[in-house]
Amino acid sequence: MRKNLVADTDDGFSLIEVLVALTLVIVVMASVSPYLVKSFAFVALQRGDQVAAQLANSTLEQVRALKPSALVSGRSQAEAAAQFAAAPAIPELASYLAQVTPAYDPHYATNDEEITTDPQPVTVDKTVYTRRVFVGECETYIGGAAGEKSSCLPAATKASTEDASKYLSFYRAVVLVTWADRLCRQNACTYVASTLISNGADPTFDVNRPFPVINRQNLDPVYFFMGMTTSFPIPVYGGTLPNTWSLLPVMPQGLSVNQAGLITGTPTKLGNTATKGTITDATTPVGRSTTKNLNFTVVAQPALTLPDVKSHWGDALNIPVVVTGGTGNLKCTLSGQATGLSLATTADPRSFLITGTYSGPGTTFTMSVNCTDHPGSVNDFPLTATFLQSFYPALQLVAPANQQVTLGSAVNTTATASGGDAKFTYSATGLPLGVSINATTGAITGVPTIPGRYVPAIKVADGIGGTLTKTFVLTVGTTTSLVFTTPALTTADPTSTVNSPASMTFNTNAALLGLTSTMTATGVPTGMSFNALTRTISGTPNKTGQYNVTMVATTLVPPSTSNYNFIWTIQ
Repeated sequence: MRKNLVADTDDGFSLIEVLVALTLVIVVMASVSPYLVKSFAFVALQRGDQVAAQLANSTLEQVRALKPSALVSGRSQAEAAAQFAAAPAIPELASYLAQVTPAYDPHYATNDEEITTDPQPVTVDKTVYTRRVFVGECETYIGGAAGEKSSCLPAATKASTEDASKYLSFYRAVVLVTWADRLCRQNACTYVASTLISNGADPTFDVNRPFPVINRQNLDPVYFFMGMTTSFPIPVYGGTLPNTWSLLPVMPQGLSVNQAGLITGTPTKLGNTATKGTITDATTPVGRSTTKNLNFTVVAQPALTLPDVKSHWGDALNIPVVVTGGTGNLKCTLSGQATGLSLATTADPRSFLITGTYSGPGTTFTMSVNCTDHPGSVNDFPLTATFLQSFYPALQLVAPANQQVTLGSAVNTTATASGGDAKFTYSATGLPLGVSINATTGAITGVPTIPGRYVPAIKVADGIGGTLTKTFVLTVGTTTSLVFTTPALTTADPTSTVNSPASMTFNTNAALLGLTSTMTATGVPTGMSFNALTRTISGTPNKTGQYNVTMVATTLVPPSTSNYNFIWTIQ
């Protein structure tokens, strides 16, 4: 008997099928897990950002709830400065701190502040957040063209000529929150928030406009430039608008004022005009008025001229810069100058000096002096003058070597100059009678007629005012005429010590020639004298310096002369 065989369908998966399925699951999970891990990490980072934002914003709300004076109360200058100096190098934080100066309480030398300068740790969900609060001062300018000086700048940066009433003072509170997270750069996360808080008194609201007041800031006097078209509104504060000006009885020639207080026109005459202005507001039934004395001054347009200047490398320069006309309220700068030169102020507000020393190399520089006349009322007046500054190498002079000739023989030597602008002029003092120098070539020629020792001074000048002087020794010997024998003509120039005794004795060959001579001395050092009997210069020199001493020996029969010239150095 045959039986039907039927397959059993409830046996399940085979072992191989199960292993294949598990392998697929493992592969899929391995590829997905990094994304899951990163998503969890980013969720944690966002949660950290939210906590940091909440901490920073809640801190700013606490700061805003304080009175402005409480922000710095008990905050010492030293601690505030130290906190700013130790601020972490975070670009967003640095940009805020660069706009303020550290705020502090001038009445406290030690910290007892309501807002601490120390870092404050806060733990949220096992994460430690560190909170720091920086408080600085800044000012914003509410005048000028659109956008001009609108940023909150460090306190005390306004120019002295600007209207101080147009500045508003603020405290800037900056909150920095930091915490650790490996997804942040260098494992350090940051959050920065900031707010501005007015440093002024709380406003008092009054529906009644104040009395009209003419702003005297920069109005004593009001400057105008001759020949320059102007449009200047006289500033007024307060009053029920519109304010109306009564026509001023006197105005500078060429200028007029309308009822809105706008001065227009082109001044045509220099001088000061003293007048009165009356401003009346629109208060009903009778307008309120204010009358003020006003001074209008018309000045010449400022002018700046400079000559082209030539000088040598190494010269100490003091080039005057003078501005004529204008108000005298000047700011000047120098540009294009050679290295080592700068523009210096003087006691005269209209005068400046270009000072310094240029050592080379270089020849010609085009320099510009740029000035601004700031009248404080009408627009600034800029002016620029350009000049050429030419530099030349330092002047050099090579004097002749020491010369020895006999009486009746010719002298032929040359002094040589270099540097400067090469336009040289030579001159000399102390040459023997009969010898001269060529002013153009520096050649020294001639036949000396008086024997002795000479120390000629050779001077050279160039075409730009440079001068230089050097000396050499020229001896004129003889055996047949009167001449000095002691000291010898070739003896070097002497050097002595100040406040120490010194002496020199002189003799000639007069006795050998059967002559009777006399002797005189000029130029002896201070504190010393010449004895004609002993023919000696002696004493105690009491002043340092170089003394040009000349001894002269003469005879009457037959008439003859000899000179002995030397430089006596007292040091």
